[in-house]
Order: sequence, then structure tokens, then C-alpha cells
Amino acid sequence: MRQRRARVRSRPTPHESTAEKSIWPAGVEDTRQNGMYVLRHTYASVLLDAGEN
Repeated sequence: MRQRRARVRSRPTPHESTAEKSIWPAGVEDTRQNGMYVLRHTYASVLLDAGEN
């Protein structure tokens, strides 16, 4: 007799939930060049330029 596998629902990541509310409705394509990856590294560069370490 075959066992049924439980379906696992994945939760949206913080990026996905943010993108659902802001990026996707605005029609901006969610790519690595304009997504959270760039935002995180841009913020880090701003902090470093301001003298944080």
C-alpha cells in the first residue's frame, strides 16, 4: 500500500513578502540587479562610506 505524502506549504521569505507589497505591484521586474541583493550591498556601502565598520 502506498503512503500519501504530506504537502508542505512554504512560507514566503521576508524578500517575497516585501516584494509582494511593493516591487511586484509597481511592475518592477524582480531580478538580482534590482532586488534585495543590491539594496543590502548598497546599504552596506553607504555605512562604510560614513565610517561604520
